[in-house]
Amino acid sequence: MPLLPNVLLTTGRGTYNATTGITSSDATPYLSGVLACVMPDQESTLFALQAGLFEQHYHGWVDTGTDIAMNDQLMAITGLDGVTPWPADGSSGNTVWRIAYHNETASGFIPQRYLHIVRTRAGGTAH
Repeated sequence: MPLLPNVLLTTGRGTYNATTGITSSDATPYLSGVLACVMPDQESTLFALQAGLFEQHYHGWVDTGTDIAMNDQLMAITGLDGVTPWPADGSSGNTVWRIAYHNETASGFIPQRYLHIVRTRAGGTAH
């Protein structure tokens, strides 16, 4: 279990086409109820991108060995009750959460898998 979990994650993963060698961008549900600790990156609160997009970066930790891969999407993030949306900032349907990087931490006191999460929004308020 990650240290101080605060959310449950539902992940999605694109499907790989061996003929074309391309992974689809449409994610299908993959894992659900993944216990995690997620928090905003305090040094990069909001980046403005082209076409009216905004990007925010988050840090996350899950159990070591959890099958979360680069470019997986987070399809739902809820509080530990499994119902309350997280973050509670009125996020719209124009938000995509993506795993940009992951790494297993060294085994020691609490081995975990680190996640660098990127949240991309099309307009609206920022967390």
